[in-house]
Amino acid sequence: MHERAYIQSVDIDVWVVVVNGRFEPQVNVDGVIQNKPKADWIVVDEKKVQYDLKARNILISALGINVYYLVSHCKTGKAMWEAFATLHEGTKDVKQLKIDTITQQFELFHVKEDENISSMQLRFIHIVNNLQNLGKTISNQDCTNKILRCMNRK
Repeated sequence: MHERAYIQSVDIDVWVVVVNGRFEPQVNVDGVIQNKPKADWIVVDEKKVQYDLKARNILISALGINVYYLVSHCKTGKAMWEAFATLHEGTKDVKQLKIDTITQQFELFHVKEDENISSMQLRFIHIVNNLQNLGKTISNQDCTNKILRCMNRK
């Protein structure tokens, strides 16, 4: 997703909060970990808390109004990202089904009759990129081998 790269470019710590969840300043009181009162926060605590607010702001800004309404109930950047990912990728089962379907397209890929190299390459890149967007990577060697095997003498 392009949003991931954008968030990482703004601040890698903002991305860490999206992946791991919001930072909560804590303190050890008689062996018990408790949330630190806001009055006791230090500058570093305030900065880390801001990461989640930045993440939410970036995501809200990147979403269209219809998608925003679908994730606006989320209280953290992580929850918003997960809801956003589920909207785009579906549940784990749906995502796996998409991966399986596109993998089959990759495996059955061949040059169509009267298709030029440019068209074939665009179709192939589209399949590989769709797999990568879903988290399945295909090595350059596998891509090269696939292209070489599907070429005809023409």
